[in-house]
Amino acid sequence: MLTVVRPLLARVGLDRDLWPRQGGGHVGVSRRVFMEKGTVRVFNKENQFAEIQPDEGEGRVTAYEEALSTAKLTDLQEGDRVIYEVRSDGHVSHIRLVRS
Repeated sequence: MLTVVRPLLARVGLDRDLWPRQGGGHVGVSRRVFMEKGTVRVFNKENQFAEIQPDEGEGRVTAYEEALSTAKLTDLQEGDRVIYEVRSDGHVSHIRLVRS
């Protein structure tokens, strides 16, 4: 199963944190997180979400209201540099602005 899923996840940049769970006798997705850097491409203030272009990999990652409000990022601008954590299920869990 993992050999079939890994190439699909690689296309969206989620393959690097996929490992069989320890114990239990089944394969699952680990819940570890990893830090990423990227650039805000779209910020929708009304609906409170941001689309981020990762520095590495293809596609975009979306940070929703919960992650943005926790970080008190209510006025992001297109082009802002951010560091964010992506859970292995693909959702942004934490985000912060990178200050120059």
